[in-house]
Amino acid sequence: MKKILTIITTGFVPYGGLTSVMMNYWRAIEKGPVSIDFASYNDPPQSLLDELSAAGAKYYKLPQRKYFLSYAKEVKKISQAYDIVHIHGNSATSILELLPAKIAGVKKRIVHNHNSLTSHPILNMFLKPFFRKTYTDAIACSEKAGNWLFGKGRFKILKNAIDMDRFLLDEMKRNAVRRYFGIEKNDIVIGHVGKFNKQKNYPHIVKTFYEFHKLHRDSKLLLVAGGELENDVKKMVESLNLRNDVIFAGRRTDIPDMMNAMDIFLFPSLWEGLPLSVLEALSSGLPVFLSDCITKEICVSSNVYPLSLELPAEVWAKKISEQIEKNNRTELINENRIVLTKAGFNIKMESKHLLKIYGA
Repeated sequence: MKKILTIITTGFVPYGGLTSVMMNYWRAIEKGPVSIDFASYNDPPQSLLDELSAAGAKYYKLPQRKYFLSYAKEVKKISQAYDIVHIHGNSATSILELLPAKIAGVKKRIVHNHNSLTSHPILNMFLKPFFRKTYTDAIACSEKAGNWLFGKGRFKILKNAIDMDRFLLDEMKRNAVRRYFGIEKNDIVIGHVGKFNKQKNYPHIVKTFYEFHKLHRDSKLLLVAGGELENDVKKMVESLNLRNDVIFAGRRTDIPDMMNAMDIFLFPSLWEGLPLSVLEALSSGLPVFLSDCITKEICVSSNVYPLSLELPAEVWAKKISEQIEKNNRTELINENRIVLTKAGFNIKMESKHLLKIYGA
């Protein structure tokens, strides 16, 4: 049995993209050939710790990454007991985990990139030459993410696969969520799942909904998120007099239920690797309107609509309005289960691919 230490560089949280990706794999992967433990710098919710413990997996709390000396020292200490270290990150700053693992003598050091841009471009550029000497295996969630960090052809792709069975349409859950948030039966709900940060482009989300709401007064915007820019988004909502029509649902772990309550999924990010929430929305049968700067690998379904961010919000709103009555959600769910599986986004299939990467 191979012992694997998975390090999540952005925090081990049930609503985080990197955690969600790896936990999808951990839940689906055949446990016989491997033993997978986790490490990050935060105190996870007890529910997440209980899930790991029930399966015999450990969680190690590391120092904060900003205390890089003590952080690296602890990574080195812990990783000595493992055959493989699998690091999930978004830039060359993953050297902070890779180098201690290399010094500790870990033979297989996997770095797994989940993005195609960073908020620390200068640091990333400086570290990249050193970073590329510290890993043995490079994985990316998409061609775009891999080319950006590792260079063309210097990586393997492991898709951000999902358990599609969790996202089937459930009318009882849909009605329950809508009642909870005060959404009327005939209201059109535009939804978004993502952190309140620059990358997710919330000004565009709010402006697009503002224009859509002019066309459809019986509409709501459901934001499933938390983050440092939440107050800024709330101020914008107030300034546009949308306070009664925008729902701030907070950070949630019941994403399938939230998507059941939606009718449209809006995702105009400035950059992405391969967004998990878009796959989840497609699996839920939602029409998805996203920015055309996101990797084309996500455009596997007939109800993905890439639009330029140079187009004004009014155009986005009109495009969304045109699709409101055209989609049969049950048919789209069935169609998307087929195309998502063929494209490699079914976790039951892709988990076997990860085992091969581990050499198990």
